[in-house]
Amino acid sequence: MKHSGSELEHSLHAFVDGELNQPEQRDLLVRMENDETLRERVCDLRNAKEWIKSSFEGETAPTRSLPGGHSPFRRLIT
Repeated sequence: MKHSGSELEHSLHAFVDGELNQPEQRDLLVRMENDETLRERVCDLRNAKEWIKSSFEGETAPTRSLPGGHSPFRRLIT
């Protein structure tokens, strides 16, 4: 599994998010066994993900009407 820097970074993010298929995940885990820097990067990404997740814990997305009280679906209904 040979990656350029940006491809590897994308794979690391996908790994942390649980988006890799089994062969990709297995290949990355093997690489991580032999590369301390890679393990540290994955740890940093996991910590950042958890930090962001906890920052928004208990928050709800704001809701608002469009200017003028128009619904984006009004034209579909009428």
